[in-house]
Amino acid sequence: MSRQCPRCSLFSPPGAVRCDCGHDFQTGKMEPSFVMADVIQKAGGAAKLLEQTGRSNMRTGAILFWLGAGFTVLTYLAGSIRPESQGGGGFFLFWGALVFGALQFLRGVDQRRKGRRLAEHAKRPGSGSAWTIDGVRFDTTGWQLQDASAATMIWTDPDGDVLSLSHVRGQADVPSGDDLPTLRARCRQLAAANNGGLVYADFVNGDGVRAVSLIYKREQLPAYAYTGMVIIPREGHHFLVTVASIERGTTGMRDAIVTARLVQQGKLDPTKTDENRRIAGWFNDPYDVKYSATALNSVADGEQYDSIVPSHPLSKVRGTLRTIEKSIAFQP
Repeated sequence: MSRQCPRCSLFSPPGAVRCDCGHDFQTGKMEPSFVMADVIQKAGGAAKLLEQTGRSNMRTGAILFWLGAGFTVLTYLAGSIRPESQGGGGFFLFWGALVFGALQFLRGVDQRRKGRRLAEHAKRPGSGSAWTIDGVRFDTTGWQLQDASAATMIWTDPDGDVLSLSHVRGQADVPSGDDLPTLRARCRQLAAANNGGLVYADFVNGDGVRAVSLIYKREQLPAYAYTGMVIIPREGHHFLVTVASIERGTTGMRDAIVTARLVQQGKLDPTKTDENRRIAGWFNDPYDVKYSATALNSVADGEQYDSIVPSHPLSKVRGTLRTIEKSIAFQP
């Protein structure tokens, strides 16, 4: 059954991750369109596309700037040879062409620089990580780069999962010190704001930098969608790494496998249910037993079960976060 975008009403194939307008079906947020992926492929990769686009913008900017400068000089010369009684002595400054041309040229320089940096990385044998926006690096083995800009990079894997890195202006809303209760309360609010429930939240260290790692899940019937984030505070700005995955095909396999194992071990009684006719104690907040609103975290979501179902979306999201936390580095 086709998926209709709630923003532009365009119909997409059933397995589509993102609408052509940029609406992400998993997160419900606007992201760069995957239509760009075809452009990248035709250009021979993101590095070549960035270099080509950079050269084009440099050329366009230089032409506009020199046209503006040339016409400004011509009006100045024309005014200088006419007497003041005939309107001489003045000139017209083509500031629009000068300013826009200069900005376009500088934008092209930045794009070309980033393209060359990506190209240099691609020549390094055996490397699964890349210097990305603003000199951030982490292991991207198994991920295919789909889009790149000065502020955002997006990868996908063969299953259609999405990994992104964004440079965000402004200080991250992260508590100082080791205030875990406050951190988890804020992460719980973030999950609830996205119609989800918290699965995990903690402080982590990456390349000597204090960061926040979290996972939340959302109901997207008949499946669950999982989103993992690593928030890296920096002075006056922060980086945000996001990985999103959703159950595909037969859903509920993780819960079924874990339930059967716990029943067999005598650790779970499926006949005991709560007021919502769910197994008593199955759903709970991972850090606050008294919290019940949007508590979607289940017993089966425990990290100890990831090895049993390694291909499950939660296992993949958690594994990706662990890889990022271990491999992330910052270019001096």
